Amino acid sequence: MAYPFNWKVILVLVIATLGLVLSATRLYQHYQYNQTLHASALSTQKRPPYLMVNAWKLGQTMAYEQKALELYSQILSGAQADLKKRAYYNSANIRLKQALRLLDTQGYGAWDQVTPLLALAKDGYRNALSIDPSWLEAKYNMELALRLAPDIKSSQRKGNQEEEEPEGLPQKGWPSIPGFPRGMP
Repeated sequence: MAYPFNWKVILVLVIATLGLVLSATRLYQHYQYNQTLHASALSTQKRPPYLMVNAWKLGQTMAYEQKALELYSQILSGAQADLKKRAYYNSANIRLKQALRLLDTQGYGAWDQVTPLLALAKDGYRNALSIDPSWLEAKYNMELALRLAPDIKSSQRKGNQEEEEPEGLPQKGWPSIPGFPRGMP
């Protein structure tokens, strides 16, 4: 007795074989990516995940932090949201480390150099949190940056923002100083 030719079984086998080939290809790509992570040399590929690995490796060495920041800016120009989030976060971490290093070595005398670094770090953390508001590490680091240089808003500016103060009068509110004002409880 001859069995009828069943196209459905053949179709399922072809689709399963294609799925297996695609899975094997993806597995090989992930293997290459993981090997790049473990290798000490930088990757020569220019795709955003590989640029991210290169930037992270460069950011671990103080001498190559600026090059890492350049790679992070390349990633930010065109990448998926997850890579953008991590690029914002990692570049903000580099700037926060630079600011803390300056404060440790030169003290508050380097505050003019530290303030822009902290502002850039806070912007990076804000951008990362705008992509993923529940990211705890970014929230924690944002809090650290805010403790070093809090964003103090003047209560006078809450009303009419279109009104300008006459020139010559001192502005009310706290000047841009590091830390919280001390004095009264």
